[in-house]
Amino acid sequence: MCKSKFSTTMVRQEQQKEPLKQEEFFKVRLLNDESIRWLHTQRVKLHLNNTKENETDIEKEWKNLQNIIKSAANESLGTIKK
Repeated sequence: MCKSKFSTTMVRQEQQKEPLKQEEFFKVRLLNDESIRWLHTQRVKLHLNNTKENETDIEKEWKNLQNIIKSAANESLGTIKK
């Protein structure tokens, strides 16, 4: 009985030491608004037009596309922390 009480106290203390991590999410629900959806589309097109010609390395191309999508979403939708 004494051992379990001690171990649960230790677990609670360890949990209290770690700060809660807040994750950032895009506000995708805003895409229901037609004007926001248009803005998002325009941002994606703008970033795609400002990129270099096709990369020969597929991994670089994929990373580039990910960055474009994230950047456009951040500009048009914004983020929320949960």
